[in-house]
Order: sequence, then structure tokens, then C-alpha cells
Amino acid sequence: MGFNNILLSLLLVACIVLVIVLVLFIQRLMGVVKTTNQLLNEVKNSLDIVTKDVDSLSIEVEGLLNKANYLVNDINGKLEQTDPVFKALGELGVSVSNVNTSANNLSKSFVLRKKQASKSVVKMGSAVSKIFKSTTKKKPTTIKKF
Repeated sequence: MGFNNILLSLLLVACIVLVIVLVLFIQRLMGVVKTTNQLLNEVKNSLDIVTKDVDSLSIEVEGLLNKANYLVNDINGKLEQTDPVFKALGELGVSVSNVNTSANNLSKSFVLRKKQASKSVVKMGSAVSKIFKSTTKKKPTTIKKF
């Protein structure tokens, strides 16, 4: 056997080994592709389920939002109807405050007049007392001689 035959045999063995490695790599790659394909199918199925759920949920959410808008509009209308009541209550509060202030001022006025009247009564009583004393003073009785 010649050197060329040995080289040719070695080249043939190297090609066979390379083909075997390439086949094993392709098999592994096919396994990865198959697993990836299964994963993608599961993701697609999950997305289909989620899409259906989201569609049904969006319909329900839209219905709830419509009801909420109706309720908010109804509450706003009712609150607008109560505005005059609260305005009247505010005005009543101001009026009660004014009456309270007036009553307070009146009571202070009465207290002041009472003090002045008391002083006047004391002065008048003192004057009446002096007048009474002066009129009832016993004049010294003089003994008349006969």
C-alpha cells in the first residue's frame, strides 16, 4: 500500500467521521427545532385562550363602565338637586350666627342697662332716704310754759 492509499483512507475515515458528526448535530438540531415548535404551539394555544378571555372580559368591562357612567350621571343629577338645600343651610347658618351675635349684643346691653339702673336706683334710694330723714326728723319739742 502506498502513501496515497493511506492518505486516501485517512481522508475517507475523516469524511465518514465528519458526516457522522454532522448527522448527530442535525439530529440534535432537529430535536431543538421540534421542542421549539412544540413550545411555539403551546404559546399559540395560550395566546388563543388569553385572547378569548380578554375579549369576553372586555365586553364585561365595557358593560360595567357603561353602568358606572350611568350611575355617576345619576348621582351628579341628584347632587345638583340638593345644591339649593345646602345653599339654604349655609344661609340659615349665617342667619343663626347673626341672630346669635344680636342676642349676645342685646344681653350685653341689658347687663349694661341693669348696672346703670342699679346705680340709678341706689342714687334715688339714697336721695329718697335723705328726703325721708329730713322730713321725719323730730323737731326738738319745746316745752311750752303756761
